[in-house]
Amino acid sequence: MQLSLHSNRVNRFLELFLSVAAAVILAAACGKEDTGGDGPSPGGEGSVYGQVTCSKQPVAGVLVSDGIDITVTDSEGMYHLNSAKRHGYVFVIIPSGYTVDRGYGNVPQFFKHTAENPSTPERLDFRLVADEGQTNHRMLVFGDMHLMNRNDDLSQFGAVLAEINRYTSDHPMEKIYGLTLGDMTWDIFWGGKSGFGIPEYLDQTNCFNALTLFSTVGNHDNDMYKTDDWECQAQWRKYYGPTYYSFNVGGIHYISLDNVYTHNSGSGADGRAYNFKLTDEELSWLRKDLSYVDKSTPVLVAMHIPLLTSSGGLMNKTSKDMKLADFMAPFEGYDVRFLSAHTHTLYSNNRTVDGYRIEEYNGGALCCDFWRSGAINPAVLISKDGMPGGYRVLTVDGKDIKYEYKAIGRENYLFRSYDRNSIQITPAKYCPNAGPNHKAEFERYTSTFSTKDSSNAVYVLCWDWREGWTIEISEEGYGALTPKQVTNYDPLYLISTVAHECNAKDKGAFTLDTAPVYNYNMFKCNAHSAESTVTIKVTDSYGNSRTETMHRPKVFSLAAYASEK
Repeated sequence: MQLSLHSNRVNRFLELFLSVAAAVILAAACGKEDTGGDGPSPGGEGSVYGQVTCSKQPVAGVLVSDGIDITVTDSEGMYHLNSAKRHGYVFVIIPSGYTVDRGYGNVPQFFKHTAENPSTPERLDFRLVADEGQTNHRMLVFGDMHLMNRNDDLSQFGAVLAEINRYTSDHPMEKIYGLTLGDMTWDIFWGGKSGFGIPEYLDQTNCFNALTLFSTVGNHDNDMYKTDDWECQAQWRKYYGPTYYSFNVGGIHYISLDNVYTHNSGSGADGRAYNFKLTDEELSWLRKDLSYVDKSTPVLVAMHIPLLTSSGGLMNKTSKDMKLADFMAPFEGYDVRFLSAHTHTLYSNNRTVDGYRIEEYNGGALCCDFWRSGAINPAVLISKDGMPGGYRVLTVDGKDIKYEYKAIGRENYLFRSYDRNSIQITPAKYCPNAGPNHKAEFERYTSTFSTKDSSNAVYVLCWDWREGWTIEISEEGYGALTPKQVTNYDPLYLISTVAHECNAKDKGAFTLDTAPVYNYNMFKCNAHSAESTVTIKVTDSYGNSRTETMHRPKVFSLAAYASEK
């Protein structure tokens, strides 16, 4: 009896084993892995394959890439890539009329990591979400955030979160998306006591209520203890997937490029090195991506390092930087505009350089001076060129795009004015504790405003000034005044961050970490009287205007400008 029962069990085991083996062999013969999902078998060779669907229906004509090659889904929504899986991921190039689910940190789920070796086929399916009405949309563009859990940055960033969440809640019918321009984190704070890296950054951005946040890699998003460009971005690939990719919203083709080529020594902060450069692999992929784009389609390219400086010169000119001709070659014949950051300043260029027409909008830095000025006075978050903390808002109507700058907590804030008679910036007044070296550093930048001046000069700083803007200044009792564009440091930044950093005893030689830079968008005129009222009206190229009635003498202090709207 026992022998018979044992034989029956063995037979049943053999039957079960053979049935499972047969299923595995059949699946292998069909080229289909057991993923638990529905859908047809690949029907062709490819180490990575899968199906793209929307509401469980196949979507044909969708581009899918592994960062090297690009393929297109067939009528069944199937794609096949004979991939070496070098990048460790596959991503879908989101087509117009669709979006994707948001993961933790509001990271769009348009990519999937591979798990098998190149010789083992694996199936990776993608789910699109219908997103109608994209023809008109807004893209909120954030320059350097540098979240690091220092300088009260997280509480200051909370004001940005609140503003964006309030805006999206108030405009539920508008299509609103987000795009970062790199340096969301700061590599020197990834480890140690701070321990604030990409995962902690995602904890913060996960609080955006309804914003899909596409991201661009910056130099400080690279691991400073790695030496190779590829290894430096391991953390990025883990959390964000592709270091370069593209997607479509309405009639606009967006491309996020990695133009930071890192070659660190591996020693940490003292050994960081990088240049403006696309790898040959990325450049090849870019050409393939653009081959699918109609040349009448506006192409917006997000990248961290800009092409041009605020004065219009070429930013990257060393022998290790990519030549402008090589970078611009793939874009020949396309309607291309560039979105950049990195400089912690705000400016726009639309000019011809070395024979190439370049339209570029530098987004400034959300953190301004690494959140330092906002820690001193939360209502005066200001950068080294005088721009207020904020972000760009791109308003898209079909193929028409408006590029505007939104100051945090303020509406239609286009300029800031100064009454020169009220300004005298001296070490004795603003950094009385400064040692000789700190004092000398302070005086390097304040000489223009160090003496008492009774010339009745009025300064107007228009941080996003560009072609098509107008400025009108008139003095009560005297009529119109003629403003002249000048170059100068911003006096408000001098008494915020610069004075704060210099107000300390010497510990040897001293140089500012975040020194002020000249602003090329400042205007000056001279009134006739020291007490007359001056009216200033600035109108941008889209017809938005702001008017200030300056009652003079106008107080010059952090408190006074903190309350300005």
